[in-house]
Amino acid sequence: MLRPILEAFTYGVGLNWNAVILLSHYSVDKCLNILNRRDRVYVINKFIPALKVNLMADVILCHGGQGTLQTAFYVGTSVVGVAMQQEQFIDLAI
Repeated sequence: MLRPILEAFTYGVGLNWNAVILLSHYSVDKCLNILNRRDRVYVINKFIPALKVNLMADVILCHGGQGTLQTAFYVGTSVVGVAMQQEQFIDLAI
C-alpha cells in the first residue's frame, strides 16, 4: 500500500506537496528511490513529535491509531485513514 502513496508525490499536483513519511519497517532508501529523492518529502524511521508534525501538516495519512487521531483532531488537521486492524476501522468511522 505504501508504494502508490509514495508515487503520488512524484507527478502532477503531488510535485507541489510537502510530506513527512514515518516508516516502521519499510526501508528509507527504497522510499527515497521511489520518490526520486524529491525535495520537501522527508522519509524517516525514527521517533518524531506528533504534535509538532501535525501543526505543520495539511493532512495526516495514517492507519487510524488512537494517538495519531487524537493529536490530529486536537490541532484540527484533516485525516485520511487506511485502517489495518479492527479497532482502527472503528476509530476512523467515528
